[in-house]
Amino acid sequence: MYRPVIQCILAAGESRRMGSVKALIDFQNKSLLQHHIDGFDGISITVLGCHKEKILESVSINNKVYNDRWRDGQFSSIQKVLMEVPRGFDAFILPVDHFPIQSTTYRELMNSRNDTFSVVQPSRNGVNGHPVLLSQEFIQEIRGCDPTISRLDHLIHNIPMKAKILKDINDFACFKDLNSPSCMNEGSHF
Repeated sequence: MYRPVIQCILAAGESRRMGSVKALIDFQNKSLLQHHIDGFDGISITVLGCHKEKILESVSINNKVYNDRWRDGQFSSIQKVLMEVPRGFDAFILPVDHFPIQSTTYRELMNSRNDTFSVVQPSRNGVNGHPVLLSQEFIQEIRGCDPTISRLDHLIHNIPMKAKILKDINDFACFKDLNSPSCMNEGSHF
């Protein structure tokens, strides 16, 4: 039996390119952040930063942590939220700027784990996406990294192939970041 999994949602950024708070983007009458919290069958922890107050006014978040170093970049938020993941848990990392992930996608990724995995990552046609599932051992390694020179994608790239599982996933949301208002039109098929 595999370890339980916590979802870590990254919602600390400035949303500069989008022009509005990404976590609060309305999609099918609900904010993206609320979709991510509701769509995961388990505990979600959201890391907040730049727009903390505005997000908390609009979204009910049971488990949250504040990254006061959000200006240092996404990796500082990843480290901050992973500090909240208890030993004995694996964790999904999901940037808030994705369309809602299908519940079957979470299950497929979790069921792809083996005894030696460090990372399970959605993949399709050579493109890797989110959410990324991290083993408890890899979480410990990330916690100890220098945040000023580390990026999660670089750490994943350096993992030996035998510890990296690229799972073929057919979920559009895994592969599309919402970085500008024009990206919202691409999700109209949901």
